Parts: sequence; structure tokens; C-alpha cells
Amino acid sequence: MDILLGYVLIGLVISLIYTVYYRIIKTPANDKLFSHEPLKTLLILPVALTFTSIAWPYFIYLKIEEHNRPLPVKFAVEYEDLSTPSSVPDVEKLHIIDDPLSAVPPLPFGFLHHTWSQFLKVIDTNNGIYPFEKVDKSNVSFPQIKKGYAGIDKQKNVTFTFIYCSKSAR
Repeated sequence: MDILLGYVLIGLVISLIYTVYYRIIKTPANDKLFSHEPLKTLLILPVALTFTSIAWPYFIYLKIEEHNRPLPVKFAVEYEDLSTPSSVPDVEKLHIIDDPLSAVPPLPFGFLHHTWSQFLKVIDTNNGIYPFEKVDKSNVSFPQIKKGYAGIDKQKNVTFTFIYCSKSAR
């Protein structure tokens, strides 16, 4: 019982100091506490004091937990995430955009064709290009499924990736 009483008293003391300092000392003379609508002020003050005297540890807990969150994992594609290798002509044939309104150029990956060309320049196509589909958990609140292609080196390390689709995992 002594712990509970001390807990509530600490909250009340903090609330009273806050009220006295900010509502009486720091406010202009015409906005002082109890100057306008005394009934409303007399009802709000006890409710606010009671709430803060009970809830103050919860707000401290939230602040501590904010610092204890693990850092998000950076999105990376590993060799284990890759499917069977494909050839460049097969991939380009699969991803040619056919837009009846001609808003998208009729090239592999449409508007992403320039990025696709840059991807092909930096990878060794003799090792093949590997499709992948992986969940990106770097943003904990909004995980995404990313689809793309990866280039590997002779040691089977993923060197570069090309992502053409990113959608919500929910």
C-alpha cells in the first residue's frame, strides 16, 4: 500500500508543479487559472491531476521502449532467395509491355527499361540472371514483397539487383 501511495503522490506532485508553473506563473494576467469559467476549470483540474498521477509511469515506459527498439534490417537478397537462372532474352520477352494506349514504350519493363539496361551492363550475364521474390521487412509497419532479378559472381554472391515490382505484403 505504501508503494501505491508513493506512486500516486509522485504523480500528484509532478502534476501540481506543472499546473502551478505553466498555468499560474507563465500565463498572462488575463488568462490566469480560475479567471474564466471557474466551474469548467474546477472539473478539468482534478481529472487531469488524477490521470497524470496514475499514468505517468506509462509515458516513461514508452520513452524507454522507444530507445530499446532494434534497428530495422536493411533489405538484401541472398543466394538462397534466388530461383532458377534465366537468360536475358527470355526475361525481356516475358516483360515486354503491351500498352494499347501507347502510354508506355513497348520495351522490356517499359519505363524501367533504362534501369534494366544499366543492370545488364554491370552484371556478368554468363552466370545467368536469377529471379527472386522476397519480403522486405526493413519497414516494420509496412512490409513489402519485392520482385526482381539478381546477378551473381563466380562465388555465388549476389552482386546487383533489379527490382521491378514492390507491393504491400498485407
